[in-house]
Amino acid sequence: MFAVYSLRKEHKKAIIMKTLADKDLVNAYRSAKKLSDADPHFLTLLETELKRRSISIDSIKEQEKSAMANQKKSPR
Repeated sequence: MFAVYSLRKEHKKAIIMKTLADKDLVNAYRSAKKLSDADPHFLTLLETELKRRSISIDSIKEQEKSAMANQKKSPR
């Protein structure tokens, strides 16, 4: 019973990911990476969908680094 529930839950996640716009998928990936208790399988699903859409994970990481550098430079 638990296996069937888990499969349905994972199937729903996969369907939701396929309906997200590229920008929303990237934002979901960034948010999931920030969570310390994020499900590693969910992260793998996100990464797989990003690769399927030819969105580079490395470029996402570079964008995050440059955004953090810009935040440090700008005084508040």
